[in-house]
Amino acid sequence: MMMMSAATSADVVQIRAADLEDSAVLSCIDGRHTDAYLGAPGGNAGEFVLLLAATEKALHLTFGPNAVTELLRAHLDRFGRFYLHTDLLATATLAKRLGQPVPRSVEEAEALLTDVPVERRASMLHELGDSEHLGCGHLATMIREPRVYGLRRQLVQAVVRAFFTLLWAGDKRPLLVVLEGPHEELDVWTYGKPGATPQEECCIPLHSPPPNEQHFALHRPAIAYLRERTTDWMAERMSSPNLPKAWLGPRIGMHMEKLGRNQLQTTLDRLAKGLPVRRVGADCRCHM
Repeated sequence: MMMMSAATSADVVQIRAADLEDSAVLSCIDGRHTDAYLGAPGGNAGEFVLLLAATEKALHLTFGPNAVTELLRAHLDRFGRFYLHTDLLATATLAKRLGQPVPRSVEEAEALLTDVPVERRASMLHELGDSEHLGCGHLATMIREPRVYGLRRQLVQAVVRAFFTLLWAGDKRPLLVVLEGPHEELDVWTYGKPGATPQEECCIPLHSPPPNEQHFALHRPAIAYLRERTTDWMAERMSSPNLPKAWLGPRIGMHMEKLGRNQLQTTLDRLAKGLPVRRVGADCRCHM
């Protein structure tokens, strides 16, 4: 699923931080993943929503659906693969709403979401904006409680719809993942220290799910590395003679930091309330 080069050390799977700008993806913190992964709330999709929300606040503007689609396309051009997930239950609910056969497996759910005839796409796009039809708890909760997350519901919906629009257009870079089964997370595993941004050649340990166990997994080094670069990318795109990048970048970054802390805590309160938090000892390793 990760589509990346990885090195192993003492049975810990690692990737270079720089791979996050090319082949690697940020997956969701969702504990139902079965392969090794890097976790962030909502994965790439959650981070992109955060970036757009921070930019809206920094510039006092509103991104429309077409602008969101073009920004996502440009993001794919710069950073490559882009993860968004749902689950089997939400996809089954979506199928019922659309009057389609209910998927009984991940493969059937993937087919329902990817092999969409042109004449059905508009109705499916509309329904994908409903939190009941989206199996990512982070994105779905943002749609249900946008004010708590400090953003617009329409922004989250526009990102989800832009993802599927580009996927259906044949773009191979959007990575759709369908998870299955109930949430049975035991705790929250956090990797790395808050505020520490790794260098390009630093190796970041992935979360390798133990057999028959679920754990939420949060990778602070991967999140910090990618946020620094996406903020710089957005500041470059949005800058002008009257809005120099040197001024705009820190403002977007400030809102990213504030919104990011709130959104993470809100999602953990909603999805992992009462669960213990485990600080994992594996830190970034740099080979300079």
